[in-house]
Amino acid sequence: MNHMIDVRKGKPSASDAESNELCPGRHAMSLGMKDQPTPQSMTGDKIHQWLFDPTSVELDGYDLVIGRKCLQQREALLDLMWDDWRTNPPKIVQEERLWYRNEKFSGVPDFVAIRDGICLIADYKTGNIKVANAAENRQLLWLAVLVNNKFRVKEITTSVIQPTVGPATSYTYDKRALTKARNRVNAVLRRMNEGAAFLRAGEKQCKYCKAKELCPALQSKATAITRVKDVEALTPYQLSEAMDVIPALRAMCTSIEEHVKELLSDHPQAVPTYELVAGRTTRAIKEPQLAAERLLSEGVVSESGLMQSVSISLPKLNKQVQQYGEMGYGDAAKAVNTCLHDLIEEKEGKAKLCRRESSEME
Repeated sequence: MNHMIDVRKGKPSASDAESNELCPGRHAMSLGMKDQPTPQSMTGDKIHQWLFDPTSVELDGYDLVIGRKCLQQREALLDLMWDDWRTNPPKIVQEERLWYRNEKFSGVPDFVAIRDGICLIADYKTGNIKVANAAENRQLLWLAVLVNNKFRVKEITTSVIQPTVGPATSYTYDKRALTKARNRVNAVLRRMNEGAAFLRAGEKQCKYCKAKELCPALQSKATAITRVKDVEALTPYQLSEAMDVIPALRAMCTSIEEHVKELLSDHPQAVPTYELVAGRTTRAIKEPQLAAERLLSEGVVSESGLMQSVSISLPKLNKQVQQYGEMGYGDAAKAVNTCLHDLIEEKEGKAKLCRRESSEME
């Protein structure tokens, strides 16, 4: 690995805290592998940059709404921390990489405010999938250890700012809690630095792991699952273990398929016995309003017939209302529900499997 271009210097990062706790061997196995950006991560990076320096990048539409909501929630947190923060501002640290002793690990807090030995750490999340709240958020725990190591404060309040799912959540560490947090982080680091740090496959730690296609722990689970002949013969514990890795196996299969497509796209003979076949052609109306006007004006269809041939997607409608009214997604959904309450039909979908809040078997 070329550490000259790796700002983390090959060391663990607070952003991977939960995954490293669950699978101590994960970090070493993925060293040297590049992160693969997604449209969602690039949008998040853009909003983060705007929150750091609004003059450095332009936001519009939905992204601007989310950025402004983040600012509003951040200011509300500052009001709770220090009611006079506008006239007596705290020290602000933003987007600065902090290192733990002897560069054991690092992290980049989105926003840190410190005054009179009291500290606020805020982490922005811009996606629609809810992340762990501040009390259970391992990334924020590791960031609290980093901030305390550098600034030596008496108390740290961590907060997750995720306006797409609701108000910010907060959790406060006093000195005793900060000592426990430091001990916990050091224990994880010791496990990670062991000569044969163990690998443990699971939904959370495998989801974004860059090495999942090569991971022997995940491959072992996959092999075990493919050998199952009678699922009804599995014990409840075996079923639970299988369910833990199915999302990771599904993601690994998808990743392998996408990689094979890339190889075959460049070289048709790159993968023996497989070839790329053209996808099915689909047709869609690209300008619905213009199409409707033309169909009606030329008498091809009646207005009632036209309306019966179209459907309105509630999620898409909510997003349009959100952008039009410059509001949060939840507020937009409420506005649509209020306006169309007697026209919305609800259907119960199929039951789905979800992990319990507590993993302890009853």
